[in-house]
Amino acid sequence: MKHCLILVTLLAACSSGDDSGGGGGDVACTYPKSAKSPGTDCAQYHDLSGDRESAVKSACTQEAGTVSDECSTTNLLGCCAMTAGGFNIETCSYSDGGSTAAQEMSGCQTAGGTWSTSP
Repeated sequence: MKHCLILVTLLAACSSGDDSGGGGGDVACTYPKSAKSPGTDCAQYHDLSGDRESAVKSACTQEAGTVSDECSTTNLLGCCAMTAGGFNIETCSYSDGGSTAAQEMSGCQTAGGTWSTSP
């Protein structure tokens, strides 16, 4: 999943920088799944300090994503919320990817996340 690539990039960027730039920011990144997998995903990061917010935006654009304030609800199947690497992340899946809500929910629960039908 591309949000994992973004998270790895963020962890590298944030591990060497100051994380005290404020707090509470939310950033979403919408991106195509991959050349082999149709559709889009959206990763929404919550409660970011100023430095982490900048790092998320930069990593998103480097991975050909589109930065926004929140994930879209158009054609939304649902979102999987979890904490990884100190980031509170919701990964949202859409009906354009060929999966069903039940498949995405099962994958979320297997990964230890919490499934919801809204970002």
